[in-house]
Amino acid sequence: MYNSVIYRRNRGRKFLLLLFIICFAVTLAYVYYQYAPEFLFSNNRNYDSIIKNTAKRHGIDSNLVRAVIWQESRFKPNVTGTKGEVGLMQIRPEKGAVTDWEQHFNTKISCRGVLFRPEVNIEIGTWYLSKAVKNWAGYKYQYELALSEYNAGRRGMKSWVPDTFDGEVVDNIKFASTKAYVRSIMNQFREYSRTSINTSKNREEAIPDEN
Repeated sequence: MYNSVIYRRNRGRKFLLLLFIICFAVTLAYVYYQYAPEFLFSNNRNYDSIIKNTAKRHGIDSNLVRAVIWQESRFKPNVTGTKGEVGLMQIRPEKGAVTDWEQHFNTKISCRGVLFRPEVNIEIGTWYLSKAVKNWAGYKYQYELALSEYNAGRRGMKSWVPDTFDGEVVDNIKFASTKAYVRSIMNQFREYSRTSINTSKNREEAIPDEN
C-alpha cells in the first residue's frame, strides 16, 4: 500500500513537471514569435538580392525599400494586416498598390496567396513606392511625401503637401499614425544608408593597392 501511494505521488509530480515544461515551451515560443523578430530580423539579409534588383529596375534606393519592409513586416513574409494587407510590404489585394499595378501592366493576380511570395510582394510594393517617389520629385522631402502617399494615400495627404520646394513635411502631417510611420522609416532608412556607406568603405580598404 505504501509503495502504491508513493508511486501515485511520483507519477503525479512527473505529470505536473511535464505539464509545466509544455506550458513553458509554449510561452517561450509565443514570446519569441512576438518579440524576437524585432531585434533578430530588423537587419535581415534574406531578401537583399530581390530588393536590390527590384529597386534598381524601378529606379529607387534599395535602402528605402528595405526600410519600408522593416516597418511594415519586420521581414516576415506571411504577415497580414488588420485591413487586409499582406506580405513583406503589406500590400492590399483589392486596392492601392495591387490594383494600380494590375492596371498598369494589364495583368491580374491569380489569387491572394501569390502576394505572399517575396518576389511578387516586393515587385508590386517597390513599383508602387517608386511611383510615389517620382510623383514628388519636385520637392526636397520627396521621400517623406512618398511614404505619406504609401501609407495614407494621395488624397489623404493633400493637407500637408508643402507650397514650396523645401517646405517642411513631417511636422505638418495631420495623421499621428502616418507621422510616426514616416519618421520611423526615415530613421531606419538613414541607418541602412550609413551601414551601406561604411560597408562600401570597408570593402574599398580591403582591396590591396596594385601600386
